[in-house]
Amino acid sequence: MLHLALTRPLETEKAADWVGRNAKETAEIETNLKYVSADAPTNQKLLESYHWKPGVKAAQESAKFFIKYQKQLGILDASTDEGKLYDRLFFEAIPDFNGH
Repeated sequence: MLHLALTRPLETEKAADWVGRNAKETAEIETNLKYVSADAPTNQKLLESYHWKPGVKAAQESAKFFIKYQKQLGILDASTDEGKLYDRLFFEAIPDFNGH
């Protein structure tokens, strides 16, 4: 099980990287398998509009951003310690993905 816990996140990062570089193929796969209701060209256009940046560092930045943003929106209490919440939320189980 430890093997899965360590390799599954890395495989997810590799998959996100592939999707980001292969929007046309991804759109066709998703459409053919009926994972999405849009036609392939529309789905491709949407996929190409996304910012695909897989990796631990990107996930860390996103977590910190959304903690701060949810605090600003009042979803999190104003007294929430952002650093402590981040430390409880994020665990770096794998090294950052370098695209290879």
